Amino acid sequence: MEYLPWSGATAATEAGPVGSARVGTLEVPGASLHYEVRGSGPVLLVIPGMPADAGFYAVLTRRLAASFTVVAYDPRGMSRSRLDGPPSDQLVPVHADDARRVLDAVGAGSAHVLGDSVSGLVGLELSAAVAGQVRTLVAFEPPLTELLPDRERWRAFIEELHQTYRRDGLHPALQRFGEGVGLGAEEEPEPPRQGDPDPEVAAALGRMEANMDVWLEHVVRPSFMGYRPDIGRLRAGGVRIVVVVGDRSGPRQMAYRASHALAGQLGTTPVAFAGDHNAVTNHPEAFAAMLEKLLGRD
Repeated sequence: MEYLPWSGATAATEAGPVGSARVGTLEVPGASLHYEVRGSGPVLLVIPGMPADAGFYAVLTRRLAASFTVVAYDPRGMSRSRLDGPPSDQLVPVHADDARRVLDAVGAGSAHVLGDSVSGLVGLELSAAVAGQVRTLVAFEPPLTELLPDRERWRAFIEELHQTYRRDGLHPALQRFGEGVGLGAEEEPEPPRQGDPDPEVAAALGRMEANMDVWLEHVVRPSFMGYRPDIGRLRAGGVRIVVVVGDRSGPRQMAYRASHALAGQLGTTPVAFAGDHNAVTNHPEAFAAMLEKLLGRD
């Protein structure tokens, strides 16, 4: 496809501290985006589920680099992707345009896309808005509350969460979030992986702590979480959309229910991968193997 220029955008790629990854910075309207490229072969874009960044997916992307040119980036306002001014409520179309620009910067005519959790919304918008740029979208448990029959309750919950954050601070808001979406302690989450943490993932965990305030204040808001995909355009387009859920997730979890609602509207059935809502990072090797099979690269 033809790559479209944009005003004031530059990209610089260099060897960096992430080993074999090629690291770049891309200037986009309102922000500068940190991105990383590994491997060779068909392009696979990994859009991190905020408040995480590209480093949180390092084990997954290194494993997939044997089969793909894996591109991952920090979403705007997260970690190393700095905003030009003070943060404001985020918009899904703006994040989708960022993803498009990253793909253009690395010369990807078309790509497979993995959207994890909330970034599945970004993948859906990218798939609907940019003809020919997405080959396959793998949407892992996207929290599309607007597709649920009790959407009004979720709108109220997002506002309640915002007020809790403003009144009581970060940790009470995070606890209320986990309980509300079904990811609280009563859901018996998977035990953490054993062994020493991967250095890149450990560094990303530290950065993620600093991202929490922006995430709660400006991402978990109606401007972003109120996104409703254009199902008609998605069904009529040429993008293969695969909705994935964890086999340990269940109907008490909002993202699980929303994933089934999305698949139903697309006329498909969700595919189950091993793990729960954190399967991408709790089971990166298994997730990578299943993703390779799904994309025909096993």
